[in-house]
Amino acid sequence: MHEFAESWFEALLQNEVRPPYLFIFDDLHSLAPDAALLCVLPLLVERLRDGDQVLCLSRQNPPDCLVAALPKSRLSQITDLRVQADEFEDFKRDLGSSELTESAFLSQLRRSGHWIADLVVAPSSRLPLRRLSARPPPEFSEFFRSNREGERKGLLATAFLQVGQEEEWYALGGPDATVAIARLAEERSLVTRLVNGTFRKHDLLHDWLMAAAETNLPPDDLRKARLRTGRLLIERDDLLAGAQLIAKAEAHDEMMSLVLERAQELIGTGQNRELLQLITMMPDRTQAEPAIRIFQAYARLPFEPQAARENFAALRRSLDPASEASLYAQSVYGEVRAALTDWSVDTRLVALVAETGPALDGMSGVPDPVRHQLVVARSLALLLGEPTHPGVPSAEAELKQVMPLLPPTLQLSTGSLLANYLLWWRGDLEAGRFQIDALRPLVGRADIPPLSTLSWYYAAVTATFRDGDGETLRCLTDEAQAFAHKWGISHRLSTVYWVLSQALAADSRHDDAVVALHQYERIINHSRRVEYPGPRTLRAALALSAGDHRQAIAEAQKAYQLAIATGSSQEIGNQISLLALAMAATGHEGARSSIDELRNLAESARNAIFALHATLAEAYLAHAQGRMSDFVGHWERTAKAACALSFRRITGMNAPSLSRLASAALGVGADIAITRRLIDLWSLSPPEGDIVHELWPFPVEIECLGGFVIKINGEKIRGGQGKAQRKPLELLWSLIPAHEQGVSQDLLADQLWPELDGDRAMHTLRTTVYRLRKLLGADAILQEDDHIRLNPKHVATDFGRLLAALGRLRADHLREAERMAAFDQALRLYRGPFLPGVAVDKVSEERERLERIVVNKAIGFLIARDPASPTTVLRVHRLQTAFPHVRLPDTIAQLWPTAAQTKRAAAR
Repeated sequence: MHEFAESWFEALLQNEVRPPYLFIFDDLHSLAPDAALLCVLPLLVERLRDGDQVLCLSRQNPPDCLVAALPKSRLSQITDLRVQADEFEDFKRDLGSSELTESAFLSQLRRSGHWIADLVVAPSSRLPLRRLSARPPPEFSEFFRSNREGERKGLLATAFLQVGQEEEWYALGGPDATVAIARLAEERSLVTRLVNGTFRKHDLLHDWLMAAAETNLPPDDLRKARLRTGRLLIERDDLLAGAQLIAKAEAHDEMMSLVLERAQELIGTGQNRELLQLITMMPDRTQAEPAIRIFQAYARLPFEPQAARENFAALRRSLDPASEASLYAQSVYGEVRAALTDWSVDTRLVALVAETGPALDGMSGVPDPVRHQLVVARSLALLLGEPTHPGVPSAEAELKQVMPLLPPTLQLSTGSLLANYLLWWRGDLEAGRFQIDALRPLVGRADIPPLSTLSWYYAAVTATFRDGDGETLRCLTDEAQAFAHKWGISHRLSTVYWVLSQALAADSRHDDAVVALHQYERIINHSRRVEYPGPRTLRAALALSAGDHRQAIAEAQKAYQLAIATGSSQEIGNQISLLALAMAATGHEGARSSIDELRNLAESARNAIFALHATLAEAYLAHAQGRMSDFVGHWERTAKAACALSFRRITGMNAPSLSRLASAALGVGADIAITRRLIDLWSLSPPEGDIVHELWPFPVEIECLGGFVIKINGEKIRGGQGKAQRKPLELLWSLIPAHEQGVSQDLLADQLWPELDGDRAMHTLRTTVYRLRKLLGADAILQEDDHIRLNPKHVATDFGRLLAALGRLRADHLREAERMAAFDQALRLYRGPFLPGVAVDKVSEERERLERIVVNKAIGFLIARDPASPTTVLRVHRLQTAFPHVRLPDTIAQLWPTAAQTKRAAAR
């Protein structure tokens, strides 16, 4: 049910373009605690879009799982409902009355017109609500006049309250109002006593009384009624309804105080739209006050960051930094935050730094919190807006110094942005992760604005991408999505999808990366009216990771032109990185200019990531052009830079091409230790279809020629002792000769446990496979199509390398030097018999066969060589030394004395 619902809502609610949906639920209160629908509701809530609404029709509150997950603005409840005849048992249970009979219930239903507010067991002397609603207004007036004068005044004084406790009715309308409300509740005609003891007017009565109060109450009394009720509603946190009454009472000063007192709280709890509604209730002259304009811009920030940025900029220019320092600092910070929220990092941020410089210099006498906020704003503008600026180092130091002194809300947003700077610009994974971990306790606090928490998720997802931790990445992405859906800011998830797409592409999960790209594009295209480099950056990165260099170049070139237009150094650097890598991989000479431009940018911005990309592009270009000497130097510098960064994943990473590069580096004399470290860091698998260098580091390496040794990550391990512990090794010995073809499970079961029947043997085989995986690692053994085999990407054996060398020995398409190298490798690898001392039939057969193959292929290779060549003579000597008991053919046996002489001459 969970998986079906998740897929169904995903298909229904995540369309590219659609109108808002209204979901209506009836009688949710009647569901059992373990009902399937209660499990499905949270899934629905997680996937609602911003405009979607939920409506619950029920005489009781909807389930807690729905109320807790949805803001008040997204959930509507209607409790004045029609009752059906088949709900008798439901009512009898809820009322706890054993005296209620079904006939009495049906009789009352007919009298009440099936309205829940009129449903009483005892007959009522009042008119049924259905008849009241159908009669003209004079009937309402007559009904109202039937109350005593004091009760009428009390009801008018409480006209604007629909639901309240007895003491609240008393506070607004005195004892007469309380008596009238209680009597109406007892008669069950126009007021209902709810389960918690509160009284609720029916909508018809509530609307009529409000109209009557506006008509009959003197202006001063009407104003007081609105004010008192409005204050009462605000006290109970019904802010909008209360503020609306205060605004109608024209208490403008009180409205302004209310906004100023509650604005920060509303922003902190994600109620930005509610704050905007409060502000629009105020007169224009009050809305024009700078303090109100600040909060109005902050309220717009999650939904209209570009408009908010313009509001902040206009306000900043209208303020005097000397006399309005606090507002000035808030507007500058807001302007920077709006640019970063929208990721519209452009030259305006640098201009902002220049414009606010004199103001900051003249703020020595202002309170520290004000100065700190301005320092934070200017520092972030420099770090993220123009990292090549000469003032960046001092701005970074100043930002780190002031961070502990900031209030929590600023700490989280500022620290998250600093972490992103460290991860994307400086390449300092350790410092970035430290910031993220230090900020973790602030995530999810009630006083922290949702956008600040989302900035933290962006940084956390980035660090996880760099770590190559796919499982944590998935969990963090799910958390970020749930958080954004909860607060109605799913349209701000674009940065999370931007990182996720690159991470999935770097992990060779191309289809999943494309899905994340489309999620990113859907948000960006919906919120932006002009083309933005981001989507093209991702398309170029995905194409590069997939090996499609032509598309990567085309997309990166278009994105580069867009980035130049905005003046964003980060966007420019992103495009040059992708261009340089894609062009270099094809050997295109034009890659040189991109590499030079990227290196210059890296040096001026102290960007270690761009520097790594530039060096890697140089290695690609040298390898593609066959400049192996240059390639070795560039590769070693790449490996050292990558290991220093400790990034396990980078943008545009193409694992197969990097594997080929690493294998080539081992083959042409690159530093073995640093190359093996990089292979391990980037989790590179051996290149498919290419010759894997014998120094390629596999997680599991097995020596089985002339002995038997298992190494896990370079460390020798010991197999178990005794019969039970020997079986996993026997299974391993049976799998090694089969190499990549594997062995059928039935054959293995018969060979290893001939004394057991079929089912017992298969069960024992499964247990033994589990134990062998415990010994070698879960990824070492593969079970596919009823066959079991060693994973060639995880396990290497000298036996397998020997067979590969013998294959190259007779490959006519290879050069003579390559075939000679294969001959030497084969004799070097054959240190002795295959698994000596192992008395398994399959192993014994392979032991005899392997020696014949090595000798025959070696002899066949030497016979075809020039007997006068010193290289042939030396190989004959090596063959005879390795197999002294083998009689060589006469054609090469005659070279044996010559070989001995050649060896002695070489020694002299």
